[in-house]
Amino acid sequence: MERILLLGATGFIGGAIREELRQRTPEMAVRALVRPQAKPRALEPPTEVVAGDIRNRSDVELATRGCEAIINAVGIIAEKGRNTFEAVHIEAMRHTLAAAKKAGVRRYILISALGTRTDASSRYHRTKFRGEELLRGSGLNFTILRPSVVFGSRDRFINLLACLVRRGPVIPVVGAGRNRFQPVFVEELATIVRMSLFQGIAEGETMPVGGGKAYTYNEIIAVLKRTLRRESKPLLHLPMGFMGFFARSIGQPVNYDQWLMLQEDSVLTPDELARLERLFGFRPSSLEEVLPRYLSG
Repeated sequence: MERILLLGATGFIGGAIREELRQRTPEMAVRALVRPQAKPRALEPPTEVVAGDIRNRSDVELATRGCEAIINAVGIIAEKGRNTFEAVHIEAMRHTLAAAKKAGVRRYILISALGTRTDASSRYHRTKFRGEELLRGSGLNFTILRPSVVFGSRDRFINLLACLVRRGPVIPVVGAGRNRFQPVFVEELATIVRMSLFQGIAEGETMPVGGGKAYTYNEIIAVLKRTLRRESKPLLHLPMGFMGFFARSIGQPVNYDQWLMLQEDSVLTPDELARLERLFGFRPSSLEEVLPRYLSG
């Protein structure tokens, strides 16, 4: 494979995928479609930068020319202006699929999200599912990866919780804190993407992806307290209904979709984790194994 198009290359997940490909497959050209305001100069050579917007069909067609595969790591967790869930997760998917067929792209990998389904309570998950359905019905050779919470030095979830643990006299927790997550390290997700691309693993499949261990929200806070040496700091549980009022009215400190998703589990079954390990040949890391690399007290 000589050239691929990476969508979302300046984002948290896309940046990790770009770095994984740069280090492990330096002979392959990686092209990125990047909005000018997204600081495309931050992309290191040999990334080929095409200025444009994934919401613009002609921009996507231009970026796709000469590419053999597409990796789509674009997604938003909060809407702003023209960046709505429908525009980014559905309409942009239509543009990329039309461009892929026109350019003769053979392979398409989509980073979706665990919990995505047609009857999900959140519009985030419902629009993600509609984007998946477009890809599944496209006739392209696809793989859809559905990660749980993705963490790393640039993430906006675990790092936000770490900030709450470090600061203030108490640590606020939304609800009872019993909802469960299976955080996956972003560098290992990037490895899974690369292996799927080059080895054809999980072709034609929609695959859940998670880390080696599941945690409740409270347990994630406990891991962070130990890592940051804040074991004595108490928790303040904020009633779910109370937080829902602010989520619906002002969208802070979490928006309505995030509030809905905080009431769901985001974990793999034991069989799903075992199959992930078997296909990709390694057991994903746990929070305890990774956090000390970049967090400290």
